[in-house]
Amino acid sequence: MNSTGGYFKESELNTTGCDIWALTKRKLGKDSFHAKIDFPVNYASLEKALDEKAKVYYYSANKKIQAIYVIRHNESSVVCNEIYRSSGISDRMRETMDRQISFLVAKSTLNNGKKAVFDGSVLPLLISKNHISWGIVIALSIGIGACWWICSGSPALAILGFSIGFACGNTTLYKFIEPAAEDPDHHVGEQFEYEEGDSSHGDGGDGAEGYSS
Repeated sequence: MNSTGGYFKESELNTTGCDIWALTKRKLGKDSFHAKIDFPVNYASLEKALDEKAKVYYYSANKKIQAIYVIRHNESSVVCNEIYRSSGISDRMRETMDRQISFLVAKSTLNNGKKAVFDGSVLPLLISKNHISWGIVIALSIGIGACWWICSGSPALAILGFSIGFACGNTTLYKFIEPAAEDPDHHVGEQFEYEEGDSSHGDGGDGAEGYSS
């Protein structure tokens, strides 16, 4: 999967029309990269962010814009709003984007001598939802298998218990955890915040934080 990301330059942002389609086509190149946007885009958040001279970050993969974030600094924190996320992304790509933007915002605070701390009301996005899900499966498998082994003293029953635990964990994973992650609008407009210990910060240059893989 070829992916890329970076900041839109201030000169590329249209603060009146907010034409994301034209903006991404100009940024990524009409011939070499056919940018495509699925709606909805949270234009209200974008317009507000542009008024505050925030930085707009994009993530693209598979010849398509997959997500657009707005990152802005205030006196006490660095705030990131997700204003757009493609509806057709896979769980793996979703995880990659969450990790990338989390790292990006944390790095922004650390580069300015700040301590990046996740807001206590949200789960840090650096922790993968998939890791948590499979942790439940493995914990149930080992737990039931160990209990049966201790109670019966039979390795055969322990293996049976492990299998039952794995089945229960899988049921939990796919019936209760994974469906929530498949909601295409689940992340639209979502906000996460990193508190800083100092009110001052440097902003760095536009386009300096791009990456590719």
